[in-house]
Amino acid sequence: MLGLSFYVRGRQIPILMFHGLCERIPEYALFQGGRSCLLPVDDFSSVVQWCCQNYDVVRVSDIDDLLSGKFPRSRPLLLTFDDGLASAIDYGLPVLRQKRISAVMFVATGITDSGRTPDIFQLERIIYECIPAKLEIEIQGERLDLSAPSKTHVSDSFFK
Repeated sequence: MLGLSFYVRGRQIPILMFHGLCERIPEYALFQGGRSCLLPVDDFSSVVQWCCQNYDVVRVSDIDDLLSGKFPRSRPLLLTFDDGLASAIDYGLPVLRQKRISAVMFVATGITDSGRTPDIFQLERIIYECIPAKLEIEIQGERLDLSAPSKTHVSDSFFK
C-alpha cells in the first residue's frame, strides 16, 4: 500500500494505492525489511474499515465534482489499485461491496489482455524455486550482477 496526496483548489485529497491482495504473503514476495507489494486481505479489510470511519471514500462518479470543487463532503479519500491484477477483484471487490464503497483500478492492458501474471512476478517466483541463482541484467548498457544463494536472498536481489 502506498499513500499519496494530490491537491484540488488548495484542498488535500489523500490517495491509498494498493497493488495485489492475497490470503497470505508468500515468502518470495517479501522485500528487504519485510515490505511487499502484496497485502493480506484481512489487513486490506482493516484498512478499508479505518478509511470508512475517518474519511469520505470517493466514488468514480464523484471525481468530476471533486475536481470542480463541488464535492460536498469534507474529508475525501481515493482508493486505487495499480496494474489491474486479478486479486483486486478476487479479494478486494468483496470487501469494497460489503462497505458499499468503490475504488479506481488502473489496468495495464498488456498484462490483462494476455491473461498472464506479470513477467517480473513470474521471474521472482522461478528464481525463488531454483536456488541458488545468479541474475545478470543489462539495461541501457549498464550491467547488474545479482546472486541469490538462498531463498532469503531472492527478495533482496529483486529489491536492488
